[in-house]
Amino acid sequence: MCSFTTVSGPTRANQDARPVEEQADRYVRHLQGFYVHLAAFVGVNAMLVVINLLTSPGVFWAIWPILGWGVKVVGHAVAVFGVPGYADWKARVRRRYIRRHRDRPAVAVGDETDDPSGEAEQLRRRVENLEAIVTSADWDLLADLESTGPSDTQAAILAEDVVPG
Repeated sequence: MCSFTTVSGPTRANQDARPVEEQADRYVRHLQGFYVHLAAFVGVNAMLVVINLLTSPGVFWAIWPILGWGVKVVGHAVAVFGVPGYADWKARVRRRYIRRHRDRPAVAVGDETDDPSGEAEQLRRRVENLEAIVTSADWDLLADLESTGPSDTQAAILAEDVVPG
């Protein structure tokens, strides 16, 4: 029957790439499927109401299949016809968002309004210190010491260079 994709739904970009004739054929198939579904719903549930009234008029049990199947018919209708006003609502919300955010100035990284606690500046200084350590000759000394193990003198020199004071 219907794969439950609306004409105004997320597959619209794919539909625009197809020829109009294919789009029309697909829409007619979906519409035909909905009308067959609706006719079956009305016919079967009319028979259920008649059977219910003839067999147990005191209890109206036919309401349960009517409600359950009715939800499915409403979903099928929404899939074929869409939600009234939904496309307009989406367009209004999109225009409002663009209008509100179009003239907003971009905030630079580390701007005080963006980071009042100064965390970005602290992070930037730490990265600069790490870059200085990695690019220094001490890094090579660390690599050599890692393989052979440091002597007490080398460790003291290294500790004084890395952690001043």
